[in-house]
Amino acid sequence: KDKYPNLESIAGPILGSELILLSNGIKNLANSPAGRIQILGAGKAFYMSRKKNVPGPKHGIIFKHPYVHSSKERGKRARVLAGKIAIASRIDYYKGLENKEFLENAKKSFSKVIK
Repeated sequence: KDKYPNLESIAGPILGSELILLSNGIKNLANSPAGRIQILGAGKAFYMSRKKNVPGPKHGIIFKHPYVHSSKERGKRARVLAGKIAIASRIDYYKGLENKEFLENAKKSFSKVIK
């Protein structure tokens, strides 16, 4: 069965694996704040924004997720998705079981139009 069922349901198996790799393990991903998860993979842009005093990146590799990629409001959607990924990774790391209630609520929040 799936090793990280909640993370795979929210992010998908490939994106979930890439997030685990970028954060150096599920423990680090579970202990990361959503803001860090949001910009994982955008390190170069993040440090350049600090150096040149320009706005930071709105998203990193979670841009690949259809919920973020297909939207005009990518920054807002990346923030919502990063929050859900943070919760899912914590449930997977600390409990290891699929949480159907969380997944249903997460899917509902993805279907809402963000204003």
